[in-house]
This record gives sequence, structure tokens and C-alpha cells, in this order.
Amino acid sequence: HKAVAAGVRVHINARPHPSNITDAVTVHQRVHRMISLLHHLLVATLARLWFILMLPLLLWPMQRLVEQFESLVLSAGPGAPEADGRAFPRPIGQERDGARAPQQPFDRANCSAENMRPTVVGVPNSTALRLRWQLPLGIIVRPMADEAMGRSVPVIPLGSQGIVRCRRCRTYMNPFCTWVDGGRRFKCNVCAMLNEVPVEYFSTLDANGLRRDVAERPELSCGTVEWVAPQEYMVRPPMPPVYFFAIDVSVAAHSCGMVAVVADTIRACLDQLPGDERTQVGFLTYDSSLHFYNLKASLAAPQMLVVTELDEPFLPMPDDLLVNLTDSRPVIEALLDALPSTYSSSTSNDSAMGAALQAAFLVMSHVGGKLLLFQAGLPTLGSGKLKPSRDNLNLYNSDREPSLRNPEDPFFKRFAGEASSRQITLDVFLGSNGFADMASLASIPRFTCGQVYYYPGFHKMRDGPKLSAELSRNLTRPTAWEAVMRIRCSRGLKIGSFHGHFFNRRYSCNYTFKLNPRGPYAALPTAARALLC
Repeated sequence: HKAVAAGVRVHINARPHPSNITDAVTVHQRVHRMISLLHHLLVATLARLWFILMLPLLLWPMQRLVEQFESLVLSAGPGAPEADGRAFPRPIGQERDGARAPQQPFDRANCSAENMRPTVVGVPNSTALRLRWQLPLGIIVRPMADEAMGRSVPVIPLGSQGIVRCRRCRTYMNPFCTWVDGGRRFKCNVCAMLNEVPVEYFSTLDANGLRRDVAERPELSCGTVEWVAPQEYMVRPPMPPVYFFAIDVSVAAHSCGMVAVVADTIRACLDQLPGDERTQVGFLTYDSSLHFYNLKASLAAPQMLVVTELDEPFLPMPDDLLVNLTDSRPVIEALLDALPSTYSSSTSNDSAMGAALQAAFLVMSHVGGKLLLFQAGLPTLGSGKLKPSRDNLNLYNSDREPSLRNPEDPFFKRFAGEASSRQITLDVFLGSNGFADMASLASIPRFTCGQVYYYPGFHKMRDGPKLSAELSRNLTRPTAWEAVMRIRCSRGLKIGSFHGHFFNRRYSCNYTFKLNPRGPYAALPTAARALLC
């Protein structure tokens, strides 16, 4: 007994070597991991085997359902003959047009997608998401898209309170402004500033915090409205619609038939020009010299005035070169009827387009308006004359290749700036049988809210109907004169760049002179700070 006890005592007091314990534990862990791995492999193998065996049983009801659906026929009932789907009635007339027409937005508080169409349906609402945002954020703006779609815009008459706007950011009253203090103040939805409500504009609120006259005021329920601006919003009285026509009458213009098509189209559109009794028109023809026309109402026939000075053109008379359409209608019609035959025997191949633009600027500078230029070739005399070719193979695939798309003569950009300062816009109708320097000729319409219509190798029989249709549309479509477009963004966004035909005078303000239903403009907002949406 003592020996056993001593033996036990010795065993308890003994200290085993650490390496033996570590080896034993390591072996045990390895065995345990191996058993667990084999267990998982066995379970996965059994699951795959079960899925393979049961897959046909799972797919059989679905396949049978598809076969039954394909065997269905259209008929009036059991035993009736099968109906022909092509014989079903289709919507016609107004029902068909309504089905094909773009759907109105669900919320009338937002403008239609034709007015403002963003490139994405949502923007990041946090800084972390904005840093990972790689999609282009932009907006396509068409201020007069409602006229193109045939929709009417609610007009808000000017009341005694004037136009209600935010005092800080000048945002107009809109459906997203919120009301506080019982309707005595409103919170701007763009800059979050609290503004006092004029006494004449006050209305009580309902249980939901909305004004009780929401249905009576379009600016509180519609995304697109039109305000009647008071006198303080005008730099000058509203300008009358002014149309000045500069027509090339060189040999190239007559041989292709452009002069006859232009004269006939303008005469056919005189009754449809906007402006009623305030519309003013003027004419100028040119080849190697400038031909002005006195269209005074008291004259029996138009009087031609020729100016041969091209470097510094001048007006042969101060008045009666731009006349009222209603008062001088017989003289204008006589000029258009005689214009194709007047220069039919001309032998001049030159074109003083630059001098014609400068002369037209002198006629229109006091009032502004639309200048329509009809050119049948490259200008060869005076300011803005162009070379027959600008092709330079040495510039291809080099850093200077984009220079081929810039105006060759600085006259074009300089004239565009001068025209924009006087509210003059330029539309160019170009028909050329040879090289046409579009990079130079298109620079003026680009910065004056104009357009370029190009007819390569113009021929009266082939391109005459197209020129007539586009000119008629240009003259008779709804037009906004002397317009200013401004895009305001909420906190966290700013406009990074603008794209379109306009003249941008200052940041976030596009100063345009002529808006039409087909004129799109693009704005690219960028993140300025953490976005607050």
C-alpha cells in the first residue's frame, strides 16, 4: 500500500516534457480536422447525387405546363373554331395616337421628360457613393418642347404681389416649396431659406401643411408654367419679330436654282410669319458688290441701292431698309417676284459674304432679330474670305489635328460676339458644289443660337423641296425672341459645362437670343460638396 501510494505520489509530482504534450495535441487536431473534412465531402457528394436524381422529377411538371400553354387556342368556347389574332380590332384614330404618344409624368409637379431629361434617374445621396459614381450626370433641356408636342402651358397672370421668388437664390415659386408658420413663410426647396409670403399671396394651410388654394394656382401644382413678367424684368420693351434675308446672287447661286427656291418660299410664308402687325423684314443681295433695297410703303416698286465698298461697308440710307411687313407688303412681293430674273444674266462668280454680314449687322443692330444667310459657295471677297481647301496631311494623327475644325479666319468668331451683343441670330443655308468650310461658316450660328442647313451639290429639282420645307419651318415655327435661360441647382450641385448653340455670358446663365421647339441644350452638373438630395 505504501509503495502504490508512493508511486502515485511520484506520478502526481512528476513534470512531463513540454514537447511530448505539444506533439500529442497537434496529432489530435490533425485527426479531428481530417475527420471533419471527410464528413463535409461526404455530405456534399450525397447532396449532389440527390439533386441529379431528383432534377427530372422537378422539371417534369414545368415542362408539362409549358406544353399545355403552347397548345392553348383562342376560341369562343368548347367546340368553336379557332379565332384569328390578326382579325382582332386595332386602335385607330385618336385612340392609336394616344397609345403611341409619350405618357405624361405621374406627378404633375415635375415637368415632362421632353422639357428636361436627365441621363440617370437618380443621383448619389452621400459622399461615399459620389466618390464611386462613374456614370455621366447630365440634363437635356428643351424649354419649348410643349409647343412641339402640341401641349398648352399654364399662364400665370401678374398679380399685385408680383412674381413670388426666393430672396437669396431667386428660385421661382414651385410645387416643392414647403410652408411654415401657418402659411406666412415658405422654405425654398433649392437653398432652404425661409421667405416671407406677401400679404396678397397668403393662404391658410390644411391638415397636411398644404395651401388650400393649390388647385387654383398652377405654379403650386404644375412643373411647367409661364409667368407674365412685369416691367422691371425687361431691359427694353419687347422687340418685334425681325427677319432680314441676305441672299447670294452669284452665278453659282443662279445656276443651281437656289435663288428661285428661296424667293418663292419666302413669298409663300409671308402670311404665316409670327408677330402680326409688328413683324419687320429686310432684304440684301450680294455677289461682288452689295445690293440694298428701299422698301418704303409709298413706293410702287423696290429701289435698288448698290454699294461696292467691301472692306468697310456702309448703309446707303439710314431708314426704309428694314420695314413693316404689313405696310410694305406690295413692295416686298414685287421684289420677291422679280428677284430670280433680275440677276439671271449676272456673270460674277465672286461672293462677298463677309461684307454682306457686316452690312446686315448695321441694318439690324438697333433692334436685333433673325438674319438668314443663303450661300451657294465659298466667300471669295472682303472679310471672311476662305480658301478652296484646308486639307493638310501633315496635321493628321497629330496634336494639331483639332485645329482643322476651328474657323480659318478670326472674322467669324469676332462677328459672332458682336451679333450676340445686339440680339442678332444667324441661320445659314449653304449649298455648295465643291469644298465647304463648315468649320468656319458654322461658328457664327453656334454662338448666336442659330442653325446650319447644308445641301451638298445643291440642285433645284433634287434639293429644292427639302430647302423649301426647312425654310418654311424655320420661318413659321413658334419662336421666343431675346430669351435668357438659367439653370439653378440645389446645394451640392453645380453646372460644370454647357453644350448647345448659345452665347454663355456668365457662369450658370445662358444668354440665348432665339428659342424654338426643336432647340435642345445640354447641361452637365458636377458635385460641388456632399450631395443633399
